[in-house]
Amino acid sequence: MASILAISLVLGAVFTLLYNSQIGFQTSTVVSESNQSARGAFEIMTQEIGQAGFNPQFTSGKTSSSAITPNAKVQCITLDNITGINPGDWVGVDTGGYYELVQVVATTNAALSGQTTCGGANQISGLFEQCHNSSDTSCGNSTGVPYPVTSYKFSYPGGILLSQTVSFNGSNISVSNDHVLAMFYGDTDNSGTVWYVVYSLYNPTTASPQSVTINSTTYYLYTLYRSITQVTFATGATATQAYPLVNNVLYSGITGSGNTGPTGQALFSYPDPVQVTVIPGTISVVGTVVINLNVMVNPKSLQNAGTVQWYTMASQLRPLNLWSAVTTNQTGGGQYLPPTPLGLPMAFPSVNSYYF
Repeated sequence: MASILAISLVLGAVFTLLYNSQIGFQTSTVVSESNQSARGAFEIMTQEIGQAGFNPQFTSGKTSSSAITPNAKVQCITLDNITGINPGDWVGVDTGGYYELVQVVATTNAALSGQTTCGGANQISGLFEQCHNSSDTSCGNSTGVPYPVTSYKFSYPGGILLSQTVSFNGSNISVSNDHVLAMFYGDTDNSGTVWYVVYSLYNPTTASPQSVTINSTTYYLYTLYRSITQVTFATGATATQAYPLVNNVLYSGITGSGNTGPTGQALFSYPDPVQVTVIPGTISVVGTVVINLNVMVNPKSLQNAGTVQWYTMASQLRPLNLWSAVTTNQTGGGQYLPPTPLGLPMAFPSVNSYYF
């Protein structure tokens, strides 16, 4: 009996140790998986916000044979191809004494506000002040077939859309706020593509998200979504429906103002506005984005299941291409800085209202 009792006590201690070790292992696994998921999302956000406002580099090798005589009105001319050229871009036309820099106000595919889309294939429209391949007597000897057209790209200074609004569910809402960040960025993969990206907190699965209490304050468990859509440079485009990026994001609410996470900070804040001169006026753009992401660890199988466990990932990010735009402006190139691409901000999807 004494031996059995001793063995029982030893086995009880061993099983308790094994149980606690198993729970500890499960806790470490859950925390690690949760942290890894959020860290991966944070790295994506860091890269994309850092690239906000980036415009694909200039494209060369394009030519035109259209005869151009200077005119006070815009003209559509035909190129061998217009790949990578969008309304708002600037193109270098011809060479030598006939060279000029012309803003594209329309193409075969789209047009800036107040302009008309070109009717032919592979056409761009602009205001030309030089003669090109013209036999008009006022042009002298400008004939030269074909002449080069080079598309120059300048940074978009307003890479983060903050003060603009978009129509959603019958009302106008701010594009970016404390829990929604709308921006565009481009060509991180040398594809020549500009993207429109939206991050937003919401929980579409329930009208009343799960809540927890931390230091006597109620926080709700939301999901951070990401939507990414190619910019078409056309009005009326709709942002692609979003997908979940991070679960169990702690936030005090997504209506009204003054909502924060457990650290007392908003998910997104914009503390450093910058004034950039763009002919003919000055615009205020976002110079810094501060992210404060608070994620609750999944409570299942944790050692302290009754205690709310969470961690914070925070960073202060500066869109690098904003500073490129400011540099261009300071060196006299401000007139060539398009504030935003045509067609932004895009309208939100009409279903699954994870944008709020």
